[in-house]
Amino acid sequence: TLTGGTLSIMTDGANSSGAWLAGFIPHRRAAGASANMSGLNAYDMLAKPLKNYLLLNVEPDLDCANSADAIAAIKQADSVIAFSTYLNPILAAKADIIFPIAAFTETSGTFVNARGEWQSFAGVANAFENARPAWKVLRVLANFLHIDGFNYESSEEARDELKALLANIDQAPGALKVTTLSAKDQTQNQTLSRIGEIPIYTGDALVRRSEPLHLAQTAMNGEVATARLHSKTARLLGIDDGDFVKVTQASSHVTLIAVIDERVPQQAVWVAGAIAQTVGLHDLFGLVQLQKVSA
Repeated sequence: TLTGGTLSIMTDGANSSGAWLAGFIPHRRAAGASANMSGLNAYDMLAKPLKNYLLLNVEPDLDCANSADAIAAIKQADSVIAFSTYLNPILAAKADIIFPIAAFTETSGTFVNARGEWQSFAGVANAFENARPAWKVLRVLANFLHIDGFNYESSEEARDELKALLANIDQAPGALKVTTLSAKDQTQNQTLSRIGEIPIYTGDALVRRSEPLHLAQTAMNGEVATARLHSKTARLLGIDDGDFVKVTQASSHVTLIAVIDERVPQQAVWVAGAIAQTVGLHDLFGLVQLQKVSA
């Protein structure tokens, strides 16, 4: 407001706009859906554990913003049905059924970008052994369960059906309302704000299993399994570069190596998400405590 600038917000993921248009969110109905359809968002489904979970290409410990809640929710569930490209250890231990699904390169589909443009693509590789694209697995299951409306022979048929339902809807992004947020006072002593960035090569099941990509990531950005903090913050806490530190968030904690990084804001600590060394911590962005420990 003070600078007269324009704020633009990028979507979180390549197909966020497509999900909204399809009504794939709890408080907004898909075109043609029943008026009483509503539900919980993904965070609510895990923060308040449910009896049954259906997971579509989700590794609970690595794909969720709060891995502690996700793991606890899956472990207490009566039934877990998973559709997965890889055999995740938590799914292997808890899921009643794991359907093997094709990787994203092995299936066709359509994304809708932030400009409202529909971008269709074809699979570029054959699915591994008995794996099938997720939409095909869901279609066949619906047929076995005698559920109407699942007679698609191709992903293009599902795309065209949605396009027809949205024919009279403006799909371009609308004007954004800018809200001014007041800064919260920082808690003193050892309580810091966590910056839970997801490193580029840990963002999905495929890249996080690539050793060459992890070697490249380390070469470019250094070790990601660290607690990075500003030199002034480190000095206040009596922490030196290379010290072992205990990072505590709510009821969980992990031990990492401290790295002095002037790019990190003061009173904050950079602790990556979606990596094995930080599994069990809570929200990617929240308050944490940092304490120096002996090696």
